[in-house]
Amino acid sequence: MIQTEWIDGSSDEEDDEDDAPTTSAPAQASRLAINEPSNTSNCPLCLEPFREMSTTRCGHAFCHACIERALGVRSECPVCRAVAAPRHLRRVFLGA
Repeated sequence: MIQTEWIDGSSDEEDDEDDAPTTSAPAQASRLAINEPSNTSNCPLCLEPFREMSTTRCGHAFCHACIERALGVRSECPVCRAVAAPRHLRRVFLGA
């Protein structure tokens, strides 16, 4: 299990199962989503492993060529539709 810490300082291990739920269903769902492993090794556009990764201002990652091509068609993030432009892209270099 992945342990998470919330802004208020509480953690997943501090939850008391006997207590009634104090958070709404959407909040609980988003909390569960944080604990699930995600597939972050593939570009959401070409579905291939990242080649020369770049991120948008909103934080979504793509192959550099894929996002440049997508932004040539529409000036928005293909994932969340936030305003995006090629000049706002940031290259990501991961250590080996």
